[in-house]
Amino acid sequence: MSRLVMISGGPSTGKTTGARFLPPEQTVYLDCDGKGLWTGWKKHYSGENGNYFKLGTTEEVSRYIKAIHDKKKEVKYVVVDTIS
Repeated sequence: MSRLVMISGGPSTGKTTGARFLPPEQTVYLDCDGKGLWTGWKKHYSGENGNYFKLGTTEEVSRYIKAIHDKKKEVKYVVVDTIS
């Protein structure tokens, strides 16, 4: 069963940084504003690791979420950051 959790808050309040506590081997991060994550994030998240993707549209996000669901059964967490 899936659950949707939305975290909302003002700029620089720690929304993205809070995701650093998720296990990288079970998490895929979809970065929609292209700003990157927290200091040191590239040690654990990258395209090469298959757990970080920079996306630009809601259509891309939808496609990636479906692909993750279909092909990456080990993933328990999908973070979609700053999509408007």
